[in-house]
Amino acid sequence: AMERMVLGLGARVVGKSFCRDHGPLPAAAIARAARRGADHLLTSEKDLVRMAGQGRWRGLTALACRVELCQGSSLLRRALDKVAG
Repeated sequence: AMERMVLGLGARVVGKSFCRDHGPLPAAAIARAARRGADHLLTSEKDLVRMAGQGRWRGLTALACRVELCQGSSLLRRALDKVAG
């Protein structure tokens, strides 16, 4: 889903790497990105907070994603209330 969003925004994806959740950004992923000419390593906002202290890539960037329900929000709210008890 993130790749589709990035492409839809007009970016060119030069590679992708999937990291273990809650894990550090592997040095091999950084090296691959540099070899491929990447200007940025893109991650989620949640993971950016975890990776920020690594300081190993100046182009570490988060893609901000927001969801806005234009229709059906009352249905969703009732379903969530039902699950929450």
